[in-house]
Amino acid sequence: MGHGAGTGRPQGVRSLRLGWKTQPTMRFTLHVLQSVAVLDVTALLWLVVGVLHGFAVRSAAATAAGAAQFAGLLALNARDVAALRAGDLRRIRPSVAFAEVSLGVGAYTALGVGLGPVHGTALFFTCLPAIAATFFGDNRLLGAVVAVVVAGIACEAGLLYPATQAVVLTVAYAGGTSLVLLSMQSIMNAAVRDMDRMSAVNTLAATAGTLRHWPGDLVPVARDLAAAMDVDRYLVFERVPEEGTARLAFAWPHGEWVDASVAGARAEDALRTGRPVVRADLVVTPVQHPGAPASAPPRIAVVTPLRSTARVPVDPRQTGTVAALLAAMCSRADLVDGLTALANTDELTGLANRRRFFEVLEREMARAARGGTPLSVAMLDLDHFKAYNDRLGHAAGDDLLRRFARAVSGAIRAQDLLARYGGEEFVLVLPDTDAAGAEHLLRAVQRSRPGAPGPGDEDAVTFSAGVARWDGAEPADGLVLRADRCLYAAKTAGRDRVVSTA
Repeated sequence: MGHGAGTGRPQGVRSLRLGWKTQPTMRFTLHVLQSVAVLDVTALLWLVVGVLHGFAVRSAAATAAGAAQFAGLLALNARDVAALRAGDLRRIRPSVAFAEVSLGVGAYTALGVGLGPVHGTALFFTCLPAIAATFFGDNRLLGAVVAVVVAGIACEAGLLYPATQAVVLTVAYAGGTSLVLLSMQSIMNAAVRDMDRMSAVNTLAATAGTLRHWPGDLVPVARDLAAAMDVDRYLVFERVPEEGTARLAFAWPHGEWVDASVAGARAEDALRTGRPVVRADLVVTPVQHPGAPASAPPRIAVVTPLRSTARVPVDPRQTGTVAALLAAMCSRADLVDGLTALANTDELTGLANRRRFFEVLEREMARAARGGTPLSVAMLDLDHFKAYNDRLGHAAGDDLLRRFARAVSGAIRAQDLLARYGGEEFVLVLPDTDAAGAEHLLRAVQRSRPGAPGPGDEDAVTFSAGVARWDGAEPADGLVLRADRCLYAAKTAGRDRVVSTA
């Protein structure tokens, strides 16, 4: 149930767009029911006091009507409690709370008319339901309740007092009630904002331990970030270590609410000095990465408007807390990226490893299937590598593998992938390339003598290659198996050659 909305609301109430003060929970709804139940208890006490003091019944019909309305209110409250215990929050809506409070106003009005002024206390009790509404209603719901209360006071005063006195009492009670309610609503709204902010901070703290991709994973918690700072828009800048500049990492709800160059310049000032920047309309809060030395420059800067959603200056403690959480998220994402890269990289050559190769191959197969484009895989194997190792030693063999990896990497396109498959075997993923194109590339690489330290190197090692083009249906391991068979055929045919299959 969103703020200011309720599902299944009667059509006549829907136009009022009534809402709760905050997102309903089981605990919050329990407090709503308790505050409404106070009306019943107060009325009961009033009736008991009236009986003990011998209040005269001025109108039996009005008194009976008031009692009947309170009976109905008790029944509705009992139904709500039963729904709450059953875990059904859908039946407890803002429109239902409004109807029950209005019923309470009507009951107090009827009892006031039936039992008489009782030294003015009748009009006072008619105002009580509006006070209860400040505990749970948003400004629209409270406004609707106040309208009902004013109507009840006017009706009650008109029936109990002369016209002039009735007008004076109505204005006095309505005005006094409105002032009291405005104060209470302001205090309750501030308390709710603080609770929502703390809830958002808790959500962000939990997210900080699960974020994997910076800044993409900020999208699901963008509203929580805003709520935690009590703002309706913000920017997140990240320091670029190599350049010492500020780069816009994230904007919510968009980056057009402020001049990007102005915000960027202020973010750079804050990241350079390590101190918050407050200028006319913007507040910039910098923060270091967790665990960074005290002398290290900040990594993250949050830019917010000068004023919060409550139209008061933004609290630097709130923005500082959020900036620290963002820095923790960024730091964790860096760690995850580093670990992922480490897990997908061959330690010796720096190339992608076998696991990363199959991930990329699966992705490229899906892309080729969607676009109907060719895709080829090539298996490469250094010829007589064991003999080279035995003759020159393992250190020389490792150096040859690194030189070969650099040479082949320099000969392929950015979209191609070279990976170390194992030992002296390498594998190529060649998107948008048929078998003939792959053969042409590999023969050009063979002519360049990859792995040779320089021209005329007598210790240069040749390589054999097998190429297979994906048929659009076979699994990844089937495609690699066909390329491996072609590699075996190249080895059998005399090495230093390329063999392919369509």
